[in-house]
Amino acid sequence: MAEAARRAAARAVGSGIATPVGSGGVSFNHVPSARAPVSPPTAPSSLAEIPSHPLDAIIVLHLDQGRDFFLTVTGTYIPSVFGQPLASLPPAAFPPDVPEPVGTLVDYLFDRGLSVPGLLQPPVHGRCSISGLGAVRAALDVGWGGAADLAGARGVDCHEAAGALLHLFGSLPRPLLASTPACCAGVDAAMAPWAAAAAAAARAGGPGVAWTLATHDVTQYLPAPAAADELLRTHLPPPERAACKHTTAFVHALLKAAPPPGGAPAASAAARILAQLVEVWFPRTDGKAAVKMGRLAFIGVLCGAHPGFLDGFNPMEKMYEPDGSGTGGSQSRGQSVGGASAGGVSDGNLIDF
Repeated sequence: MAEAARRAAARAVGSGIATPVGSGGVSFNHVPSARAPVSPPTAPSSLAEIPSHPLDAIIVLHLDQGRDFFLTVTGTYIPSVFGQPLASLPPAAFPPDVPEPVGTLVDYLFDRGLSVPGLLQPPVHGRCSISGLGAVRAALDVGWGGAADLAGARGVDCHEAAGALLHLFGSLPRPLLASTPACCAGVDAAMAPWAAAAAAAARAGGPGVAWTLATHDVTQYLPAPAAADELLRTHLPPPERAACKHTTAFVHALLKAAPPPGGAPAASAAARILAQLVEVWFPRTDGKAAVKMGRLAFIGVLCGAHPGFLDGFNPMEKMYEPDGSGTGGSQSRGQSVGGASAGGVSDGNLIDF
């Protein structure tokens, strides 16, 4: 354990993210935080107006039947657009109320990504690099209150922008569609009849028997697009509602324009894309498959997906895992871009031993 701690500290110093201190530990120049401190309710004119926050920690390495080793870690949280509440971000010039970073990323994907094979297909972060995600973050931070230039950012492509968009939503202090408790509860209540009908249809099919959710017995319980929009209008603040609407408009266009990768069925490809939105826009379901299926179907309505896009889909398979631990991802840990990255993951862990 002592050797592991020494090597980890040496790697951190060697990569320039930490410096040695007199006590024998290391001082980190930056500390990642996907759940950044909540900023003021009104949008600051620049990131410089958001105060930095000192952070201190002691990592205890316990050796079974041996002594404990201590690694002192200090650092400063550097504000970024990642981790900030959407209401604290400056609005884009168009569409109205869309937070500027969301508008910049979605517009970039609208302009360049509709014909990119495999865009937003899991594992999204398998197609991203730490340097590319960092370049997106830097461009968005520099463009606070102005026009962020993603097209001119070195090392940025559509896959990096798509990964950054999911990261941005995943780093919100509260999931987008749980910004108010009434929104998440309203979606779950509205979709409960559909989820029950879908479960009944799956059971009726039985092993080896083809079945679909695109039958009238199931689709009659889906809300109309106008009703789904009204639910969000009633329960979400304008920035969150506009961010959702702008993103689902892009996903709707992507589902129509981009062929599924590797000859996969279009329905399966759509389900995998929308499952990622559900995982970053809603709280965890704690194993409640019917709840997640209902949320997936609701997002499907917003994105104009075919009613049978969930046929045969396993709702408990995780598609979006920024640390690579889910079945939808295969990349290594340490790709958080909230705050400043120092080799940690989205829950704020500093070093992965």
